[in-house]
Amino acid sequence: MLDRCSPEQAIADWIYGLPNHVRFPANLRANFERTGPTTTVAEDVRSSVRVHCSGNSHRAALGLRQTLPAFPRDTAWQSVFTTNISKSGCGFFHGEILYPSERFDLILLTGIQRWIEVVWCRRIDTNCFVVGSRFCNPSDAVGKGTEK
Repeated sequence: MLDRCSPEQAIADWIYGLPNHVRFPANLRANFERTGPTTTVAEDVRSSVRVHCSGNSHRAALGLRQTLPAFPRDTAWQSVFTTNISKSGCGFFHGEILYPSERFDLILLTGIQRWIEVVWCRRIDTNCFVVGSRFCNPSDAVGKGTEK
């Protein structure tokens, strides 16, 4: 349990207080709480092992901003549900579509802040999208049409 006065608790309180627009379908909600190592398959081309970290207690803050000129996006912070994490990226549920190559700021409950680039996004249901992202350097996130 986090100390109520700790910086980690303040970050968690902030993240849980952010808007979250994900609406899970009933069949997904039933298997939502998962933690621990993932199983791998022969065709898996990932560069590092993923760990499941999904459920109501696994959230992160996503800093939305305009990164692709063709897709207008307001600057805002939202809470997202993480699904898995590795040393090279993170998966999460979001309430709206995100497009490959969009770049955002991600803050985990631990306070770790990383830049991410969306690699893929798949619609599960209305207001429920699962997103795969890779961690990138801040210098990567300010190139190629990215606005600050």
